[in-house]
Parts: sequence; C-alpha cells; structure tokens
Amino acid sequence: MEININVGTYDGKLLGFSLNDQFSQNNTLYSFPASTSLIKTIFQNGRYLFIGGSEELIKVYDVRRRVEITLLEQHNGTITQIAGHSNFLFTAAEDGKVNLWRNKQWAILNTFQCGNPVICIAVHESGKILACATKDQKLHLYNLMNLKRIALKKFHFNIDKIHFISKEDEIQYLLFQSDRKCYIVDCETNKVTHTIDITVQITDSILNQDSLILSDANGIVYMIKLTVDNQIQSKIIVKFVAHQKRIKQLQLFDLNEQTYLASISSDGDIKIWDCLLYANEQYDDIDLKNKLKPIYTIRTTQRLTCFCVSVVQRKQAEQEQQQEQTKIEKPTVVPIAKQIKKQLVNKKPKQFDQNIKVQQVQKKKIQKKKVELQQMNPILQSVLNSPQYSRSIPKKQHQFASIYRVPTKYKARSWKPYTERDKSEDYLVEQMRPKIRIRLPSLQHQDSNKSHQQMLPRESEKEKKIEITTKVMYYLSRMTGPENASKSKKYREKEIQSRLMPGVNSYDGLYDEMYDEDDN
Repeated sequence: MEININVGTYDGKLLGFSLNDQFSQNNTLYSFPASTSLIKTIFQNGRYLFIGGSEELIKVYDVRRRVEITLLEQHNGTITQIAGHSNFLFTAAEDGKVNLWRNKQWAILNTFQCGNPVICIAVHESGKILACATKDQKLHLYNLMNLKRIALKKFHFNIDKIHFISKEDEIQYLLFQSDRKCYIVDCETNKVTHTIDITVQITDSILNQDSLILSDANGIVYMIKLTVDNQIQSKIIVKFVAHQKRIKQLQLFDLNEQTYLASISSDGDIKIWDCLLYANEQYDDIDLKNKLKPIYTIRTTQRLTCFCVSVVQRKQAEQEQQQEQTKIEKPTVVPIAKQIKKQLVNKKPKQFDQNIKVQQVQKKKIQKKKVELQQMNPILQSVLNSPQYSRSIPKKQHQFASIYRVPTKYKARSWKPYTERDKSEDYLVEQMRPKIRIRLPSLQHQDSNKSHQQMLPRESEKEKKIEITTKVMYYLSRMTGPENASKSKKYREKEIQSRLMPGVNSYDGLYDEMYDEDDN
C-alpha cells in the first residue's frame, strides 16, 4: 500500500509525495508549476486529479501516467470548490454556476444557476442531492434525479462548508461551518437546533460518523463528539496543537483498517496523525497541547493552500506496468487476409522448359509446396484452393497493393508453349506497357451503375493516340474552355488536376505518352 499526497501552493505549484504503509520513507514524485496563480482547490477521483484556482480553468491530470489530459473552460470566475460522486464531477465558481460533468467524456450534463458567487458545495453519499451555499447567505438544494431545485433558504450567517447528518439513509440535519461557530439545522423545521461555539476562526471541518473534527487559525485541532437522539449534544473530547500557524485543510484516509488524519498549514508542513484512536477514550485533561505527536511530517518551503490524499495498492500499480509491458512485447497477429495477400503477391509464375530434367526439379518443388499447404491453417488453405484466387499470374499484370481479395476476372489460364511471336521483342514490349486509363467525369452522370474507369482496347499506337487526344481535348474544352486548350502542357495539367473527380489524384501519366514527340 502507498499513500499519495498532492499539494497545491500559493505560487501555483503542484507537489506530489508518496509514503509507504509503515510511514518510514518519503519520495517526491513531482514538483512543477501547474498554474500561473494560486491553486485554491484540489480533488482526486480515482486516477484523475482536478485542479482549480483563480485562472478560471480546471486542469485534469492522469496520476498514473502523470500526463495532463484536458482543460475544462466553462467558468468565468475563480473556481471555489470541486466535488465528485462515482463518474460525475461538480465544479463551483464565483460566476454563480455549478456545472455537472461526466468523467472521461468531459461533457457538461447540466448547469445549475445560483445567481451569486458559490462558496461551497456538497454531494450526499447517495448521489441524489446537491447542496450549494452562495455569498448572499443562501442555501440551494437540488434533486439530481430530475435536476430541479428542491429548496431555497436564507440564513443570518455565512456558510463556509456543508455536511449532511443522516440516519437510516434519511437526511435529518445539516451542519454548517461558519466563521467562529458551527450550526446544526433541522431539515423538517428549517431552524437552528444546536450551535458549537469556538472563540477562534474555524478554517476547516470534517464529519466522521459521530465525531466532528475542527481546525482553527491558531493551529489547534478539536475533536467533538456528537450525539443525535431527541436532542443534539456536543462535547469536546480532545484538543491539541497541530501546527504553529494557521491550518489550511484537514482530510481523513483509511489504511490497514485504521483511519488517519492529515493536515497542512501555511508554514509548509504536512503532518499525519493517529488522533482518532483517542476519540472513544475519556481524559481528565482535555487539552493535550504538545503531548500528541504526529506519525510523520513532510516539510516544504512553500506556502500551502490545499491538498488531497489517496491510498494506492502496489499490486494494482505493478499489474498495470506488467500489462503495459505485455502489450509492447506481445507479437502482432497477422490476419489471414494479409497472409493470403503476401503469398499471392510473392508467388512466382510457373515456368516450364522443354528439358525433362528441369521439369522433374519443378515437380519436386511443387510436392514440397503441397506439404507446406497441408501444414497450413485450414481456413487459409481453403481460401487459397478456391477458384476465384489465381496463383499463376505475374505481378505486373495484376497489382495487389491496396486490396486483399483478388477479383474474379483474373483467372489462371492454361499453359501454352512459347511461340516465335511470343519471344519477339515487340511482343514483350507490348506486354510490359501498362494499360492507359482515363477517368471521364461525364460517365458518372450517364451511367451511375457502371464504373467511371474505361479501358481502351489494344490497337495500334497511332489509332490509340488519336482517340486519346480527341477525347482529352474535348473534355479540356469543357472543363477549362476552348481558349485554354491551346496553352502549355503544365497549365493544362494544373487545370485538370484541380478539376478532377473526388478521390482521383492523378491521370496515370496520360501526357507522358501523348506529348513525348512534342517535347522532343
């Protein structure tokens, strides 16, 4: 088990520390300027860390990968508080809005308009009720099931923090932290039933089952026991000095079936306490002062403003690292279609000579290949043996650069011995010469069912050039006008390239054949 502590400073820096479960070693994970101004609130929900301040932005970080994911820019004021429940995020700001976000998608689901700057928000454990306190001493309650306002109440005191006191999954009381007092309000009568007075200004408060933990500006921590029956009663159990200066924030975390208290102050110290072990005991002297000592302290030279604590299991972190390594080391599985493509492209055509010895050698090679086919995957073997795939056509007649399936029109032909005409150079040149393809834009409108690629028949070179030049000049005159048809070759190429059909990037070297004689 590891304890991760993320701390925000007045200068806008984000500090990260890690502790082991025995509180013996301290490692600094990171320290970098996350904001140009002070960081006012930090919240962590699983692997995501949220930071807000006077920049009017909410930065989202991935703690595991240590990477900034996104920025949430829907507020026009200082971010006052960030809260969350399961996969949802709530952000409050001084522009009077409370935004409801969905994690991972980072989309706004709803915006609650409070009218005045929002000081604090609180979400019930069930995730059905949202409470917002504004600067004009008003409390707004919203039902998150239908996203409508339930109640609006104005009090005679400022509300700095809200807590729900529930019994049997029903909210009975609301506890409000104010300047120097804590007020407990009954939800049925909407009246203050009990007050807790402290002479010094209260900086933070935490409600843990039947106990209330408070901190003041002098660095003192109070542990108060609450009894909720017919009447609410409060009693201070423990009181000790935690810091020399003002305590900025308190937080509880569970580790090895025990709850610990973490605190930060403006003097730059982070301390961890096991004071909750003394909550159920009774002391003659309530004021322990310096008798209670922290388990572990982390000293920084920064002015701290807020922090959050999370407990991470080492096994999960190790498993995640192993999974990432296996993903990298895992061999890539080649699909069957690509295997077929490689074998078809790399397949050489059969060549038979009149010599009997050469034919015998080729028969032995064919037998070896048959043995290889028997050891092959049965699915791949059945596909290769199908009639629609040819294995005896040279590469130059059919190209498999961007297709996996061989068209049915390319079928293997029966072998015939070479004649004198086949051995001639003119015949070989004609075979090696690529077929010329012209994409005519008008064919798409005439015959939509047919393809807009037209193959010219094999004729003599003169007739072929005449047909190509007449058609191209006709379509040049249609696309660029008769005046431009007599211009230079480069100009015509640019005009055609700009007006080709979508998806066509070239005209397959049409002008290279047409204007070889002109260039010479």
